[in-house]
Amino acid sequence: MAPVLDGLRVVDLSAGMAGPLTTMLLSDHGAEVIKVEPPGGDRFRSSPGYLVWNRGKQSVVLDLKQERDVESLRALVGTADVLVESFSPGTLDRLGLGYDELRAVNPRLVQCSITGYGRQSASRDRPAYDGLVQARSGLQDEQNSNRTGPVYLYVQLTSYGATLLALCGVHAALHAREITGEGQWVETSLLQGGMSFTSMFWLRAEHLSPEVFAGGHGRFDFKDLPSTPSFRCADGLWVKAMDHRFTVELAGEDLEKYRPDRATRSFEERAAYYADLRELYARHPRDFWLKPIQERRLTGFKTQAVDLAFDDPQINHNRAVVELDVPGVGPVKQFGYGWHLTENEAQVQGPPPAVGADTDTVLASLAPRPAEASVPAPSGDGRRSLRHPLEGIRVLDVGFPFAGPWGTMLLGDLGADVIVVEPFAKDAPTTRGLDNVWLGCHRGKRCISLDMTTPEGQEAAHALVATADVVHSNRGRGMLRRFGLDYDTVKAIKPDIIYCHTTAYGETGPQAGWPGSDQLAEGVCGLEWEQGGVPNGGESPQWYRFGQCDHGNGYLSAIAVLQALYHRDRTGRGQAVDTNILNSGMLFSSDAFVAPDGVPRRAHMNGDETGLGPLYRMYETRAGWIFVVVTDEAEWEALCRGVGPSLVADPRFATAAARTANADALTHVLGALFRTRTAQSWFDLLDAEGAPCEIVSEGRGQGDGFFDDPDAVASGWVGRYEHALMGTIEQPGALFSLSGTPAVLQGAPPIRGQHSAEILRELGYSDARIADLQQQGATFVAG
Repeated sequence: MAPVLDGLRVVDLSAGMAGPLTTMLLSDHGAEVIKVEPPGGDRFRSSPGYLVWNRGKQSVVLDLKQERDVESLRALVGTADVLVESFSPGTLDRLGLGYDELRAVNPRLVQCSITGYGRQSASRDRPAYDGLVQARSGLQDEQNSNRTGPVYLYVQLTSYGATLLALCGVHAALHAREITGEGQWVETSLLQGGMSFTSMFWLRAEHLSPEVFAGGHGRFDFKDLPSTPSFRCADGLWVKAMDHRFTVELAGEDLEKYRPDRATRSFEERAAYYADLRELYARHPRDFWLKPIQERRLTGFKTQAVDLAFDDPQINHNRAVVELDVPGVGPVKQFGYGWHLTENEAQVQGPPPAVGADTDTVLASLAPRPAEASVPAPSGDGRRSLRHPLEGIRVLDVGFPFAGPWGTMLLGDLGADVIVVEPFAKDAPTTRGLDNVWLGCHRGKRCISLDMTTPEGQEAAHALVATADVVHSNRGRGMLRRFGLDYDTVKAIKPDIIYCHTTAYGETGPQAGWPGSDQLAEGVCGLEWEQGGVPNGGESPQWYRFGQCDHGNGYLSAIAVLQALYHRDRTGRGQAVDTNILNSGMLFSSDAFVAPDGVPRRAHMNGDETGLGPLYRMYETRAGWIFVVVTDEAEWEALCRGVGPSLVADPRFATAAARTANADALTHVLGALFRTRTAQSWFDLLDAEGAPCEIVSEGRGQGDGFFDDPDAVASGWVGRYEHALMGTIEQPGALFSLSGTPAVLQGAPPIRGQHSAEILRELGYSDARIADLQQQGATFVAG
């Protein structure tokens, strides 16, 4: 069948990364995307990532300083279903193209705005480069590294997060439009995108559970411990192995020396434990370790550069790589598809367009479209109002933290009734739901505990399926068959069900069914390689403790479900959808590609993990760190005004080309200058001159920094609710907003079995029958 968004028109008014990547993914799934650029083209077109992010689009050049072109844009938006823009707050209003004006032209328009910090935040006018948002938000102080102090995050987490949130919001708004007949304004920001990745360790609670280690409020903060490493082998190659007991036995060593509990005792013990393991792995080449690990289906994989990932058999089998013939460049291997719909397969629509290649054709076609896209639905045709975009949608979450439940939590934030169907055995501990990983992906849900290996437990689960719209799981297929919750069984009960399954490596292919983890995906897809600055002499690959491949897998599953809901709205048919952590890992490397020699590639991380070069990096000052960004001549001049005349007078830095040629010297000069003042002093000087910069926030997610920030509270970024056992609990809150059908934080994460009785009553079970099930061990009721 046709891609799910076939027939939709998207106007792309964005620049940078988050907006262009959002619209690329909409194009891959069938939308006609028209990129509107200023004369000369988007100023970021020289960025290597644009070779990927602009694919499948048309290019129209309009000068928005000219009223005639503003009118042309207004007419173009009148024909559109979706508008994606990344202007600073208020810019479109000043052009007469604000949301109210555009809604008057096209009431069914879904407008998506991606800003740095949101329209309402006190930071709304701060420069919104990814590195600066990382710094200001405190993300750079959360990452482990090969040295002490904050580090730059090579994967642009704030931009990727904003992309994924924008896609969730846009698809939710399209689903809502099918019901209400009206468009609305979707908003998110880079700050919220980055904040979403802190859900496992930014936490404050009135009565903290001892199982929680997040945010410095529990036993310890893993930021202060050596991170889970990759290991360099005797041949210089790297391996990521998670089952060290097996490798110790393979090497014939004494297991007592390598006991895994050493990694959780203290900083010193954890460091010593990994030092011993490094010495062990260095004795043999990688294949000595990896072959038996994979033969026994243990948890282990390669850590490597991303270029090698483009040839990986499983990644290619998953269609996470495509090869596209780009005019003037040649064949380019690049990121392919992140998720799959069985009824609506994605398809790249073509290479990136030349600047303005489609201006005449598109503008000549701007007679009003006869389709309903620009006409509000008439009253009395079955349309109804919605409080939230997924109001009335029930999702059964049969997953385990983290990737699966993160996706369903996003659906819950959009208003779905998400029920965690938690497997339970009669003699199992009843404290499930009090650790930081569970807490980070289960807010707003209800939880029923069932022993689904019993006939009574399966009967209750099947009764729930009959009431559901979506079944979502990241458990193994064998387990789901035992539970009677495999796709064939579920579809027989509810023929229009949407069934989402997320896996480590994919549904089929040479590694399907292998055990996996976020760490392994980060390693094989090149993320750890770049974060450690290995290409520029960094000591070792570094795992991102944010777990973004798990997060990304959950995000992609939520987007796939939303697309399947949109398809069902229009056809009445359900379908199966899937994604996996490898596809997620490749998405986070979407600015990488394999192309003929001579094609500019993305910059690598500095060996000291501070940034991408002298003019996009953090510098240590006399007290604290400051992040500076220079992307054009105006920003260079502003930096020079702030730091003094010495830079202006130095011929080595007189032009952009000269600064590139003398990058090491410029780094040395700036490093010496910044050490003469404090970070606050430098910020005051540079900011006054208009030079993009931010003080690197340290400790923001620990203590009370984030949760007591008045701007964070006022902006809705702090979620606060009552937990069944922990009292008042606070976590990162609102991730996106929708003007017509608002998102909603539905409450605290549940504990095991908290809603078992409530849900069984809804299914028609009497209290006596519920008591019998509990006595038999078929269910657990908390309380």
